[in-house]
Amino acid sequence: MPGASELAAELEAVNQSIVAFAQGASAEDWGRMCAAESWPVSGVIRHIAAGYVTAQGWIGGFLDGKPIPIDQDEIDRKNELHAVEYAAATIPQTVGLLIADGARVVSLVRGLTEAQLAIAHPVITGRELTTAQLVKVLIRHSQGHFESARGALSPR
Repeated sequence: MPGASELAAELEAVNQSIVAFAQGASAEDWGRMCAAESWPVSGVIRHIAAGYVTAQGWIGGFLDGKPIPIDQDEIDRKNELHAVEYAAATIPQTVGLLIADGARVVSLVRGLTEAQLAIAHPVITGRELTTAQLVKVLIRHSQGHFESARGALSPR
């Protein structure tokens, strides 16, 4: 498994790509629907930023000996509620959150020790994940939603 520096660099690179994408989006782009989520691009990109805050809490929980405090049904319910709220997110607001919250989670990841990366707790699926694996889940989550948003802008 990669170390903290590698994980942080990977997460930072993904976030930089998302920021550039959002900064280059037009108002029309921002309102296009993403097929995978059935949310507008605005909601999907804002959801990524919200995921950075959630991940900070989950990583902090892992370090404090606490598993993820939520089940899949609650995650799905919150995501649907947030999708409505995030649909109205503006590009400047969202970019600001991506930059600020992205920097905070990258800094948290970069500061993790090998011992902290190896801490394992049960997760939603019933299996255990290490902190390092949880960070990889965050990276995949961000990349997956980013690909969906980019796909919404692909020529039809």
